[in-house]
Amino acid sequence: MSTAGDEIISEGSPVAIPHLGGYTNQPDPSSTRIYDLYIEASEKQDAQTIDEPLPEPGASDLSHDQVVEDSSDFDLPKPSTNFDQSALDLPFELYDPYPDYNSQAWKKKWHGAHFACKGPRGVDVNGNPDDTLGAYKLPTDALTPAPIFGSYEETGLGFGYCFERYARNSPYGDNVLSDDGQRDRPQPSNVNWEKVDWGQLQYECAILNQNRFEEKRGDTTPSMFRYPDHEDIQQVNSTLILPESRVQSKARYNIDRRSSGSKEYKKRNAILLRTYDSKKYTPDNMHHIRSMITELSLHSGAEYEVFLLVQILDVEKPIFFDPTAYQEALDLYVPREFHNISVLFNVPLLEAWYPKVGKHDPDNSQQVHMTQPLQLFSLSRPEFDLYWQFELDVRYTGHHYHHLEAIRQWAQKQPRKLQWERAAYFYSPFIHRTWSKFCRKISDMFTDGGIWGAVTTTGISPVGPSPSTSSPEEDDFEWGVGEPADFINISPIVDPVQTHMMFRDWVENYPDGLSTPRRVAAVTPMIATSKRLLRAMHHYQVTMGTHMMPEMFSASSTLQHGLKAVAFPEPVYLEIADKTPEELESIFNDQTNSSMWNGSSQNSKLAQHLNYWWSAGFKPEYSNVLYRKWLGIDDQGNRTDDTRSKEPVVFISDASFYRQHPTTAAEAARSNPVIFPNLTFDLPSSSPKPEHWCVIGPSSAGKTTFFEILRGQHLCFPPTARSFPYLSSAEIEQKDHRLRIPSRAIQHVGFAGKHGGGLGGGSTTGAYLSARYESRREETDFSVSDYLKGNVELNPFNNESEDVGNDASLQRVIVDLKLEALVDMPVGNLSNGQTRRAKIAKALLGKPEVLLLDEPFLGLDPPTLKTLSPLLYNLAEAQEPRIVLSLRPQDPLPDWITHIVYLGPELRIARQGRKDEVLGSLGSRESASSISKPAALKAKMQGQLSREGLPLRDSRRPASGKPIVEMHDIQVKYGNKIVIGNWTSTDVNGHSSCGLNWTVRRGERWGVFGPNGSGKTTLISLICSDHPQSYSLPITLFSRPRLPRPGNPGISIFDLQSRIGHSSPEIHNFFPKQLSLRRCLESAWSDTFLSPPSLSCSCHTLVDTHLRWFEPELNPSWSQPKVSSTGTTQERLVDYDDKTLDLGSSTDWAAAARFSDLPFSVQRLALLLRALIKRPDLVVLDEAFSGMDASLRDKCMLFLTWGTTKTLSSNPNYGIRRVSVTETPKDILGNEGLVEGLGKEQALVCISHVEEEVPGVVRDWLCLPEAKSGERVRFGRFEGPLEGIEGGWERIWGGDEARNGNQRQ
Repeated sequence: MSTAGDEIISEGSPVAIPHLGGYTNQPDPSSTRIYDLYIEASEKQDAQTIDEPLPEPGASDLSHDQVVEDSSDFDLPKPSTNFDQSALDLPFELYDPYPDYNSQAWKKKWHGAHFACKGPRGVDVNGNPDDTLGAYKLPTDALTPAPIFGSYEETGLGFGYCFERYARNSPYGDNVLSDDGQRDRPQPSNVNWEKVDWGQLQYECAILNQNRFEEKRGDTTPSMFRYPDHEDIQQVNSTLILPESRVQSKARYNIDRRSSGSKEYKKRNAILLRTYDSKKYTPDNMHHIRSMITELSLHSGAEYEVFLLVQILDVEKPIFFDPTAYQEALDLYVPREFHNISVLFNVPLLEAWYPKVGKHDPDNSQQVHMTQPLQLFSLSRPEFDLYWQFELDVRYTGHHYHHLEAIRQWAQKQPRKLQWERAAYFYSPFIHRTWSKFCRKISDMFTDGGIWGAVTTTGISPVGPSPSTSSPEEDDFEWGVGEPADFINISPIVDPVQTHMMFRDWVENYPDGLSTPRRVAAVTPMIATSKRLLRAMHHYQVTMGTHMMPEMFSASSTLQHGLKAVAFPEPVYLEIADKTPEELESIFNDQTNSSMWNGSSQNSKLAQHLNYWWSAGFKPEYSNVLYRKWLGIDDQGNRTDDTRSKEPVVFISDASFYRQHPTTAAEAARSNPVIFPNLTFDLPSSSPKPEHWCVIGPSSAGKTTFFEILRGQHLCFPPTARSFPYLSSAEIEQKDHRLRIPSRAIQHVGFAGKHGGGLGGGSTTGAYLSARYESRREETDFSVSDYLKGNVELNPFNNESEDVGNDASLQRVIVDLKLEALVDMPVGNLSNGQTRRAKIAKALLGKPEVLLLDEPFLGLDPPTLKTLSPLLYNLAEAQEPRIVLSLRPQDPLPDWITHIVYLGPELRIARQGRKDEVLGSLGSRESASSISKPAALKAKMQGQLSREGLPLRDSRRPASGKPIVEMHDIQVKYGNKIVIGNWTSTDVNGHSSCGLNWTVRRGERWGVFGPNGSGKTTLISLICSDHPQSYSLPITLFSRPRLPRPGNPGISIFDLQSRIGHSSPEIHNFFPKQLSLRRCLESAWSDTFLSPPSLSCSCHTLVDTHLRWFEPELNPSWSQPKVSSTGTTQERLVDYDDKTLDLGSSTDWAAAARFSDLPFSVQRLALLLRALIKRPDLVVLDEAFSGMDASLRDKCMLFLTWGTTKTLSSNPNYGIRRVSVTETPKDILGNEGLVEGLGKEQALVCISHVEEEVPGVVRDWLCLPEAKSGERVRFGRFEGPLEGIEGGWERIWGGDEARNGNQRQ
């Protein structure tokens, strides 16, 4: 519990402002290091209602006589023992700090009547316990820790009450009961918060109470900002409030009209909570906003009104020109209940209003947007007199109305005399004792009376009143008493010229330059500015472009215009026990010391131990820890006092799993082996530190099977060894009872094998390979929007039960996954990367608790990979949902992964635990994979051979023969959309042409690169004639057009298929899975996948040779590999020194092995061999190595280069397992075992997104641009294998060298 109930805190923002009166359940001072000085709260210091007015603090009227005469000592009492602060037997009551509305005394003073307002439960909030926070009353002799700076007694905040988290926040949706709250307070009635309209509630409240206020409430919604027109700028002078100096000035500010018998109108306050479009609204954020609206606005009868001021960082969104875009932004970025209190702005809006102000860079918009949106808001909503601005992550644990009214009333009672001098220093009760003595000390320091009125500033006409006397000596601390403050800050306001503060010289467009008088408010997470101050700031920013550092501009404008400024002495605690109060006061009040005023030296680190301060480059850990303790959460936002939230989502203890029910029969046991025997694993629902898991293992290691076990699939023995405790909790029941089912709460999204095909099953993939390229849309060509909404069935009634969330959820997912431009595209037209994002989006719409992503980085280009990994990190951090990845050993491991499960052979876990521990036990990631070469290894290999046995440097240009593919000015269009060829190029003769010009000749080895969706696969479809436009475009294949021409017969599709070997993800998706492995290879000689092949004896021999060469990988019955001492798999390399392969063995196993039963990587291998086996004139490999383990990939690349003439043998080298290339012994091969690699008459075209998957034989390359970028295709050439080219991969993807390189057409 926090005494006096006040804490303000930030969630990792630049500002953290707790305001704590202490703890009734006081921790051990030695453990919390709260300064061990206590003051005794007297009976008169109990928290009091703010009636009319708050009880006068110690120095409300600061007359000079009072200051001089107050010479009493302030003795610090010793801690007493008559009160056990850990006792919980405190009286509980509903906390009501409001005036006695509608009493005789109240009616005598104020206009109108107070009308109770309805709250979120549909009843009047006043008097309704469910809409009122509760507190615990302290005894009068209770001891609480004293703040090192500031005071409760002197400011009217008062002690006397403690605020416990549940009693304070339960009216606003915090339903997690604590022991105290459950005992003392019944749970408030439930509210469907999504149905609450806080804007309408505040509007109705203001209308009911409008007779209390001089200026009436406007329309029903907060005014939208708008762009200025010419008249706005020309009439800017009308925005200024007339200086009060034009009216006869009084000695005291004449607002107290009770003496004349007249009633007063209540002044209204606007509360603006600053936020931005990517803000994640946590439950604590939601409770905080609801509490401010209820306590400040609804209970008070509209004395305050709360708004969200939302910055839209995406400056391309036309929110001020398209009402639909504005509404879409609200739907995407603001919870629905807050739509009608939200006001959106962006940097272009500020630039339009203030064109003379510099530094409107969207990337640094925080430099200007602290004050300018507030200025614009005061123009659009002029009915308020005071505008409070809060950062959204500021927290106050006490009652908001009590807090702000205490600040406002205390500020109103302060005199003008020495206001700037008092505001520049921290008030410390340990040093200065009373506030009166503090003021006397300031008076002694500034005997000339200090600043008096406005400070002369060239070009500025002050709007403030003239001083009541000609000199400060004539004033007896009377001028300004009773006058509302124009600028209120809760930290000192100092002269930056006297400090070494950064940006102190940031002064723009003032005629006096660096001589301009100025002040800086050290911390500005919570400030209040008057309407007349904001109008003056607006006027001079429009007319002159005046500006300063944001923390300086408001305070400096107050100084220059002669307005009233107050630094409220908010109670401050310090987590330091090794310094005396005198030492601390000398540090914090030394304004010439750079340590406290620019964050660069050791003393500035003290600030991070305050319960409020800016971070100054350091983490304000003390304030965060205090607030988390009070709220009962850990540093990840998880409840620490609710054991239910700590239950794991999945809990597996010493369990073994089977695909079918186990049997004792030996034969049955071999066909139904145990999977993951004696498995122990748990996936936490929350943890003190974040746990982001990744499952790593080769493609055949069982990653998908492991995920299936986590979802409740496969038989568990014993049955009780696997459970899902968190899914049975009340928290899940309250969220969505359907999430109790593991298969619904834990979603699996795969991108390989049976999970990696088209979206939504066969209905969305097309009936045949070329369907995705056809312009005609079929009924089954569902769009991405249909897919996300679940509308992928011809019979819509089959899909009635699918829940995809509301429109706002759908739009948010579309934006987060960058699918806006794809929503109307048929899913069959999506690229691999686009398909991946769509599948993740679809899973997120189901709002699962856990999302299992199976090899999400497979086949992604580098730009997409860079964007997808941070996106997954954001989801994992927010646990919306929890993310578990699976990766291959050679895949990049994201930095944010904290825990690893490393899979070994035979469906077992080799290692699991924290990432550093697992990787340390494996030696390195390279030791767990095969021959992936880091940059350090590349450097050691200079001058040696590549992994395929090729020279790393080879400037020789292989001889090229006749053209196989010729493309001239190719543009692929769908209507007006150009997907390939949206560029213009110029040849050496100066002739311009549009589209792609490309020739592939015999003997050439090409790499085709480009981002996902750039048209790579479409380009390949033109070559293979799967694309209908290949018939109409100027393309020549094997020197023949697709359609016959005079003197040149066209080439048939069957002729093309006989001369092209093709492997791609599309082939993989459409290949008949029921065929045997042998039949898969034989289909290379078939006209279609299923038509019977015409095979000669030599063809049968080739099939046998390929099967035998790759039998360790292809044969499901091949003996299992051994396990090394590190638990890693020793890949099944052919090592002829051991003569492990019998090239004369039978291949009958290939006829029995079904393609569908093979692991994903083995299926890819089979399709690669199918493309190579008949030695076609053109080999097209579209991501053919994607999904393969590193060892298999390198064996395939060696086979592509050398056939069976060379092999791999493993030897330790350079600290990792080095694979060398050796000649295959001829006695092993024999005559029938000889297969050569790519021949001189063959051409290769290879597509890849991964550097390691580019064959070493590739020499020429082209990189397609994004379709809408307008950039040209880029061509290049390598002098050797890519792995030996320094910066070669980066050059392909658009480095400076590439931009200046050869544009070969």
